Amino acid sequence: MPETAHMGNYLHLMSLRNFRTQVALLMLLLTTIAFGLYALNTSRQQSRYIVESITSTGIALSQNLAFDSANLLMRKDFASLEVLLGQYAKLPNITGLNVINADGKSISRLEVRDGQAVAKYDYGTDEQLRLEPHTEFTDDEHGLSVWEPIIVGHESIGAVKLEMSLDQAFEERQRLLISTLGFGLLTALALLLLMFLYFRKPLKAIQDASEFASALDTRRGETIEVVEFAREFRQLGQSLNQVSQKLLEQEQQVHASNAETRKLAMVASKTNNAVIITNAVGEIEWVNAGFEKMTGYSAGEIMGKRPASFLQGPDTDPEVRRFMRQRLSEQRSYESELVNYSKSGMPYWVNIAVQPVFDEQGILRNFIAIESDVTERKAAERQLYEAKTEAEEANLAKSVFLSRMSHELRTPLNAILGFAQLLELDDLGKENHDFVERILKAGKHLLGLINDVLDISKIESGGMTLSREPVAIREAAENVVRLIQPLAESHDVTVSIHPSLTDDLRVMGDLQRVNQVLVNLLSNAIKYNQPQGSVSIRCDVQSGDRISLSIDDTGQGIAEDKMHRLFTPFDRLGAEQTSVEGSGIGLALTRQLLVAMDGTIDVESTVGKGTTFRIRLPVAIDIEESMPMSMTEASAHDSEPAQQHSATIVYIEDNSSNVALVEKLLERMGHFDLQVAMQGQEGLDLIQAHKPDLILLDLHLPVLGGEEILERIRENPDMQSIPVIIVSADATPGQTERLLQKGANSYITKPFDVHELMELVRKYTES
Repeated sequence: MPETAHMGNYLHLMSLRNFRTQVALLMLLLTTIAFGLYALNTSRQQSRYIVESITSTGIALSQNLAFDSANLLMRKDFASLEVLLGQYAKLPNITGLNVINADGKSISRLEVRDGQAVAKYDYGTDEQLRLEPHTEFTDDEHGLSVWEPIIVGHESIGAVKLEMSLDQAFEERQRLLISTLGFGLLTALALLLLMFLYFRKPLKAIQDASEFASALDTRRGETIEVVEFAREFRQLGQSLNQVSQKLLEQEQQVHASNAETRKLAMVASKTNNAVIITNAVGEIEWVNAGFEKMTGYSAGEIMGKRPASFLQGPDTDPEVRRFMRQRLSEQRSYESELVNYSKSGMPYWVNIAVQPVFDEQGILRNFIAIESDVTERKAAERQLYEAKTEAEEANLAKSVFLSRMSHELRTPLNAILGFAQLLELDDLGKENHDFVERILKAGKHLLGLINDVLDISKIESGGMTLSREPVAIREAAENVVRLIQPLAESHDVTVSIHPSLTDDLRVMGDLQRVNQVLVNLLSNAIKYNQPQGSVSIRCDVQSGDRISLSIDDTGQGIAEDKMHRLFTPFDRLGAEQTSVEGSGIGLALTRQLLVAMDGTIDVESTVGKGTTFRIRLPVAIDIEESMPMSMTEASAHDSEPAQQHSATIVYIEDNSSNVALVEKLLERMGHFDLQVAMQGQEGLDLIQAHKPDLILLDLHLPVLGGEEILERIRENPDMQSIPVIIVSADATPGQTERLLQKGANSYITKPFDVHELMELVRKYTES
């Protein structure tokens, strides 16, 4: 029986009609709801903080990238630009990088996939160009796009676009929500247990009294005194119950407040950032575990101290210190980056955000500071700066190297090609004539390689001058096909022009460079084709302001894993192991030339079936007739009979082979009095003595250089009217224009074309 009674009491306590059970369930429900709302709000605040942190980082990185990209974009140094983007792609949360020119065309673009940066070659893609700083959320707010204009002087020449992932914020939000809900549920159960332990007897007494009063009130036949007593007793029970409810509510508020305080303390203690709370005069009152971990100081060591007295050191920027002191004195919030020092003396970079705290009367009570360790980001910025500096130094060294190598290669090549051209004019017999043709072919191949390398250097340094004119693309294509026809026949390949390439199609570009692009692409399509294969040129589409041309071949195709190396200079994708001739620089130069003409190039290929290169160029605005010059035309004057001359020419040159070449050339032209000087001062003396009709001047001379000789000639009244032709192996960007401005009449580059030099000699000696 006792066990049965005990079980009955237990079931009575668990009944939903039981007063204590109802109170317990209500408390559990209210506490759970409160903690759920608190957890949701806290997770959102933490997610918002992380998003703001990533956004701030993205804005800073985009500003740095825009600054670093400005010089490279102006010089069209796209190789260095891709290296720079590759460095930025290694930074956290970066998913994409894009550099866009002022016309909205993508110049360099990287995407980050599985931690690897992948270059995108769809350079013709139009972007929504933004020429002002801008941030926007993408992918249902799981991604962030940051735009920053590239400013040079007061002009915007393009923009950079960073794409960043916000998954970190959402993952942290979910983790914090789950942990907070779990903590809240445990706290609610603990409060419920405390209520049962401390309030079970008062609640039971109040409940019994209320039930007794209700029973007395419902009985009939009792005296009036008993009924009134029952009513008063019931009212007393209700009053006590209300008082108890008020006490319970206050107790719940105290517990909720304590729980919230503990929760905030737990969040502050778990974060890796340092949290510092000071009083109104800047003395530390509380720090979290993140501060102790970051600085090495324990809370007991720094209580009552000012942070600046032990965290700042010799490398902390004085200007930042003054700024922080000023903002604190003005009781205003601020955010800065500066160097701090740990307890061990190790410097580290922090981003510090300080917020003043005022009470209800507006009186300053505290400062709260949050410090984030940004040492890794600063190190990455330093690495990027050093990489940029190294790239600039390497670019300068490359230019110097190209200048020197160009001169050293062109000087002997001038003699080789020059004498070979003279021999070609003689009747040497078939066998010897074949030998001369082989010499010329090899020499011209070497000269073409040198010119291609220098062309890339000119484009990257911004030194290449292009003429913008309407080009009849079909006529240009026909001229190029005629030029490469012998190459196609030797490889048993058929080259055709599709009817879609009509006579009325005109693109805006430089005729010479358009021809160069077509020659490069068609030559590759022939060399890497199959026997009895075919190559065709067709117009894909003419839409808007651009014309798209395709060069299709039936060759062996390009493997997918090699596509990203396609436009890398000197990378032949393994073709160097075959018999196909080439240097691996043609496609790199082609892409640079197209970009310089506001064009693009992309490629599609299937192994074993063939490759399609697609180029896009602007439609010509001016549709006047364009007459592409035939690339095989020769100077009409070269075949004219030699005329008799009696002009005097002074040639200042220190290379005996080049002197002998010019002597033989002038002998074939007629009677010239050639005076040769091997040094600069000797040449000036000859000019003063003979008053020649023409001066041929090399630049790289011992003791007195050719440029200084030119200056002295133009400063001397007795010499300044004499025509001067610069004959030099120096083909560096801007050299020709600079010397023409200094007074030279013409500038030809070694190895020079014999017919070109003959024409210039006739021009200046016959006038």
